[in-house]
Amino acid sequence: MTVKKVVLGFIGTFFPLSVLATQLPGIMVLIVFAIPAFVLLLSQCRCEGCREGYGIFLQNLDLRTGKCLSCSQKTKKQSGVEKQK
Repeated sequence: MTVKKVVLGFIGTFFPLSVLATQLPGIMVLIVFAIPAFVLLLSQCRCEGCREGYGIFLQNLDLRTGKCLSCSQKTKKQSGVEKQK
């Protein structure tokens, strides 16, 4: 599962629960359980290139490329070599 899908799923879940919580305060309990579930999903996301994990806080994710830092550096090196040619 990609980080983009998890974040969009979180937004798609959190927004309707927030709207319902304004009418039914008991729904807040679901929000309390939904947040750790999405954090767990984020911690299980992996790079599409090398299948390396991003870490629980996404510290190994390059936001510009959507890949892990090692794949991003490899891509930079390859593009630098191509520019020199």
